[in-house]
Amino acid sequence: MSALKCSDIRSDISLYGDGCLASGLEDALQEHLTICPICRQELFEYREMRAALRALPRVNIPSKLQTQLKDNALSAARPAMFAFPRLSGFAWRQNILPLVGSSFASVLVGFALFSYMLSGVLGENSSIAANAPLMPPVPFGTASDHNSVSAADFARQRMAYSAESPSINPQGALAAMTKGLSGANLKNDEMVVVARVFGNGLAEITDVVEPAKDPQAVQDLEHALEDRRASTPFVPAKLDGRGNDVKVVLKFQNVVVSTPKSSRY
Repeated sequence: MSALKCSDIRSDISLYGDGCLASGLEDALQEHLTICPICRQELFEYREMRAALRALPRVNIPSKLQTQLKDNALSAARPAMFAFPRLSGFAWRQNILPLVGSSFASVLVGFALFSYMLSGVLGENSSIAANAPLMPPVPFGTASDHNSVSAADFARQRMAYSAESPSINPQGALAAMTKGLSGANLKNDEMVVVARVFGNGLAEITDVVEPAKDPQAVQDLEHALEDRRASTPFVPAKLDGRGNDVKVVLKFQNVVVSTPKSSRY
């Protein structure tokens, strides 16, 4: 059996934790777990949850309450399938009115959001925007200073969890490389690597958990993480408030979605 990917075993991790997999698939999954820290973490969390559920105390229901519940279930199953219960005024106020109010509020919020999005599209296609001077073309992988988000602003928005998850430099070499992955190098494929992020924003790959079908993709990632000529792939540690040596797991996935062509009449 060929080596499994994370997407192939995601639905089988719980069966593996319960010991319900076939021997061949179990051996292949065990081999994948030895090299994939992401799937090992999912298996650990599943086993912790199962142990916590087993540790819950069993509730003893009195026999009188059991009999009452059985009688209520039988009486509720006797009416016709489409019979509606008669609600009193209090039941109407407690059950139906909150549902109607929340539905009406959801419709209003959706309509307001749609109007806001539509106004943005119309404003973008207005005559003022059409007559505005065109911006000069920007090289691949970079953004203009006017429309791009600076590294400091992006790191400031992630201060709640940037100490453990380094912020990617939106103008760096890694962000530029991920735009290039939308080409032919990584179609319907994924790549998982373990990397160390240093205080100056550079990084290096320490382990390739799941390589891409195209070996050039891993080499391009190494160049983007270690390239000192362009902007660093991650923001400096002082902007994130993190340590000078942080280990991260990077997963790149590209899915090509084909849309059917509209027929002509």
